[in-house]
Amino acid sequence: MVVTALAADATTIQVSSLAGLPTAGFIKIGTELIAYNETSNPQDGAPFYLYNCCRGQDGTTAASHAVSSAITLSQKQSI
Repeated sequence: MVVTALAADATTIQVSSLAGLPTAGFIKIGTELIAYNETSNPQDGAPFYLYNCCRGQDGTTAASHAVSSAITLSQKQSI
């Protein structure tokens, strides 16, 4: 889940956990598809981050998201 409020133009996303997320990939928050190409090191512990996020992929719209918004791993493989 999203830990801090997320502006539509944010390129770093703080999340509650990296469990189940690859080091690069695609996530969905609400209806928005987001690509990211790096995570913080899970061995370093919280806080956890997704870096270099490209917002509004695949025709979705970049949007702001509230604290506690759910994150879903997307099976999309490339931009």
